[in-house]
Amino acid sequence: MSAVIVFGDIELAALVWAKAQGFGAQVGFAVPNKTPPLPFLQVTLISEVPQFGDTPLVNSRIQFSCWAKVNDKATAMGLARAVATAAHLMSPFTTETPQGATTLHGANVDQTLWIPEPDSALARATVDVIFTATTSSEEG
Repeated sequence: MSAVIVFGDIELAALVWAKAQGFGAQVGFAVPNKTPPLPFLQVTLISEVPQFGDTPLVNSRIQFSCWAKVNDKATAMGLARAVATAAHLMSPFTTETPQGATTLHGANVDQTLWIPEPDSALARATVDVIFTATTSSEEG
C-alpha cells in the first residue's frame, strides 16, 4: 500500500503567520463589504505547485492585499513594506491546519505593487510572496 501525500492549507498557514506578525491591521481572507476596518490585510492564494519526492513540499503564491483609507497611499505602502520585510526575515513557522502541522519553511517576495481600488478609491498595495511548505499528517 502506498502512502497518501497530504498537502496542508497554505493559505490558512499564511493567514495565521500574518496575524502572528502584529502588523497593526485586521487580517482575513476577504475585506468586509460594509465599512471595513482599515488598515486591512487580505490573504489570497494565487497558485500552488506541489513537489513530489522524499519530502513532499508545495510552493504557494500568496497575495497580501494591503488596504487603507481613501487615498492613504502611505499607510497601504507601509503595510506592504512591513509584509515584505517580515517575509524576507522569516524563520520556519508551523501552525495546525485541517490537514496536519503545516510548516512554512521560507518565503520569497516576488513583487510589490501599488493598485488603488478604482471604484471606492480605497488605497491598496499588494505583495506577492512565494512560500515553500510541508505538512506532517497522520495519514499514510
